Amino acid sequence: MTMPITDATLRDAISAAQMRVADEQDHFSKAEERLRGAEREFALLTELGRLRGLDGLPGTNGSVGTAEGSVDLSPRLTTLAVRRAAPARREALVQTVIEILRAHGKPMPIRGLMAEVLSRGAPIPGRGEQANLISVITRVSEITRPERGVYGLREWQVDGAPAPVADGAARRRRGAR
Repeated sequence: MTMPITDATLRDAISAAQMRVADEQDHFSKAEERLRGAEREFALLTELGRLRGLDGLPGTNGSVGTAEGSVDLSPRLTTLAVRRAAPARREALVQTVIEILRAHGKPMPIRGLMAEVLSRGAPIPGRGEQANLISVITRVSEITRPERGVYGLREWQVDGAPAPVADGAARRRRGAR
């Protein structure tokens, strides 16, 4: 005999799954960070070996592929230039936020935006907290902050004038002068 699924049971299951996703994202982020460190170490040691004239080194064809992009090992460089690939997950999150804002039609408080992002299942980097969402969307030129804790689209601004932003840090800096 199967038990019917109640709304409360379903909410609990969704919440538990959301927490598992956040935990796995955190583990994944840490693993990516360790991988980037190992790739940088490999690239630096390979470059050092190449500069010292060691033969038969792996990755001496000019570049080493990494999770971030590629590491240039050109002989003219004494330092490595890492060209970062745009993280697809952040782009997907940004697109989700833009879609949510467009559907809402006006600026939204961060709490409402966060709830809608989570309901759509969009992965938020780090621990999946509001601060992580804010960190991503504040770096996007299409998204503005017309007032504290409220986010909207730049396309909604009247006459292209920048939206006023209350910045506590700027006020503190001015007051300290």
